[in-house]
Amino acid sequence: MIAIRVSLLLVLLHCTNVCTLHAKWRHFKVKNILKSHHNTGDVEDSAGSRHVPSLFFNRVGHRYEFESTRLWKRRKRDAGSLRKVGDVGVANGKINAKNYSEIKANTDAEGSILYREGPSRAEDANLLERFKSMWPVQSWSRYGLFSEDYLLMVNRHWLQFPPPPRWVSYTMGAVYVGFTVVGCSGNAVVLLMYFRSVLWRKNFFIS
Repeated sequence: MIAIRVSLLLVLLHCTNVCTLHAKWRHFKVKNILKSHHNTGDVEDSAGSRHVPSLFFNRVGHRYEFESTRLWKRRKRDAGSLRKVGDVGVANGKINAKNYSEIKANTDAEGSILYREGPSRAEDANLLERFKSMWPVQSWSRYGLFSEDYLLMVNRHWLQFPPPPRWVSYTMGAVYVGFTVVGCSGNAVVLLMYFRSVLWRKNFFIS
């Protein structure tokens, strides 16, 4: 038994060391690529398209981000020079077959992802103004729990939809209240039947 426990402990330590070395290697590689990006600038191919190494294409799919959270400050500082990659559907690190052609069309021969021009600031500003005119943004920000910065983090695809009709909200609220009343009434009936079955004071304390 002691030998088995020692073996399991050694295997666990080995796996921990491997994971630590892998994380450090990825951090070192990202740091070197960032340094080369700042030194050499954006790379252009024969067609004039700008591209970055495919290491930075993470699972989010619609946004150009680094996977390491420790580089958050550097990512925020470099947000002006790093542009958004076009929307490509990627879920759980797996690329769907219907989106492979779109990814292939935006990659060069070396597999690096090409830059695609995203929407202009004027279009984003118009979309935000339209969203604020359709939704009650003022009532959200009244208690200090909402600001316009949150809208910039939302995918612009979802900002184009208007709020649901008022009757839908009232219907959902009525259904919620109905379920609450039914649940509380059922619990009250169960408790009443339980206490009615207790005839003595001794049984009440025992139960």
